[in-house]
Amino acid sequence: MNAMPAKSRIAAWAIDHPIYPWIVALICLFGGWWGIETVGRLEDPPFPMNYAYVITTYPGASAIEVENEVTDVIEAALQELPYLEKMISKSVPGRSEVQVEISDRFNKDSLPQIWDELRRRIQEAQLRLPPTAGTPIVEDDFGDVFGMFYAVSARGQTPRQIKHLSKSISNHLLSLDGVGKIQLMGLPNEAVFLEMNHDAMVRLGLPLGASAECDFKSNRRRQRRLTRSEQPSDGREAAK
Repeated sequence: MNAMPAKSRIAAWAIDHPIYPWIVALICLFGGWWGIETVGRLEDPPFPMNYAYVITTYPGASAIEVENEVTDVIEAALQELPYLEKMISKSVPGRSEVQVEISDRFNKDSLPQIWDELRRRIQEAQLRLPPTAGTPIVEDDFGDVFGMFYAVSARGQTPRQIKHLSKSISNHLLSLDGVGKIQLMGLPNEAVFLEMNHDAMVRLGLPLGASAECDFKSNRRRQRRLTRSEQPSDGREAAK
């Protein structure tokens, strides 16, 4: 008599013991339901990065001075971190760049605490930097994902009004559910340009700095007069 095929034996065993196929079916059913409920649904999920950049400016310094007085100090402070996996530094005239990579043993939930400790080490190292060196900047938000870009334009409005309009829109959008971060780009910067007659200043014996200071003080006095004139008068002043 020929032996029963393997598939037939499995089918016969399932018929003889129906409880086990039901258990397997229920496990698959609840496992699929749990997977659907726990799977990520974000359209643009964040990508946690385990590295950061520490950028420090040192105006007027050569690459060797930047390395000896800035980069070495920052590296010495960061090497004490137990989470450190790799560190790459670059010193160029006027700027120091240090790339810090955290070990893969630490998950994304522990990264914010690691970045806070890194910033504290940088703040302590800042006390040992030269007085003319800038404040170290720690960049660690490379995992931000921007799902939508909007351009703001307003016909007949000045660049300053468009700037205020963009900030007002961003403040309202931040109050919506699901909005985590908004970054404004391309905002116009306000500046005042003064052109002095060099020959006339030389004849009067006025240096350029003194002229700019006089203009600044004159503008401050003019602003004070305008502010006072815009203040509402009380009843006693009206009676006079």
